[in-house]
Amino acid sequence: MKSTFGTTNATAVLISRKLDLSKIEGRASVVFIRVDDPYVAFLQVLKRLTPTIDPFISGIHSTAVISKNALLGKNISVGAYAVIGENAVIGSNTKIGEGCIIGMQTQIGADCILYPNVVLYHQCILGNNIILHSGVVIGSDGFGFALKPDGTYEKIPQLGIVVIEDDVEIGANTTVDRASWVIHESTAV
Repeated sequence: MKSTFGTTNATAVLISRKLDLSKIEGRASVVFIRVDDPYVAFLQVLKRLTPTIDPFISGIHSTAVISKNALLGKNISVGAYAVIGENAVIGSNTKIGEGCIIGMQTQIGADCILYPNVVLYHQCILGNNIILHSGVVIGSDGFGFALKPDGTYEKIPQLGIVVIEDDVEIGANTTVDRASWVIHESTAV
C-alpha cells in the first residue's frame, strides 16, 4: 500500500524513522523529518509554537485568607479569595487559583496546580505534581446510609480521608469522596 503526499499543502511532515520512503508518492515538494515518534514530536513542536499562558498570579493576592498556622512553602501562588485553613501545609512552587478552599490540616505537596474553585476538605493529602482542574472537590462525604430495622436510614459517618499520590491529574468538576473510616496500622481487625 502506497502513501501519497501529493495533495498536502504542508512543506514539512514528521514521519517515523521506520517508514519506507520508497512507498510514498508525490514527495518531491515535501520535506520529511524522521523522528522516533511523530505524535510526540508534533506535541513538542506545538509547545514551542503556541506557549501556554500561566493564569496564576505571582505571590499571594491581597484578598486571600490564610490561617496564621498554615505552613507555606517557597514560591507559591495564591489567587484572589482563596482560603487556606488552620494547620494546612502547602509545598513549594504550588499554585492555588482564585476561590480555592483548602481545609484545615490538609497537606499539598510541591509543584501542584489547583485551578480556580477547587475544594479540598479537611485532612486531605495531595502528593507532588498534582493538577486539579476547576471545580474539583476532594474529601467530601461519600454516599453512605445504613438501613435500620424500622425501614428508615441512618447516615454513616464519613470519618476517613483522601490521599492522592504523586503525578496525578484530575479533570474539571470531579469529586473524590472521603473514606467511611480509617483503620490505623495499630488497630487490630
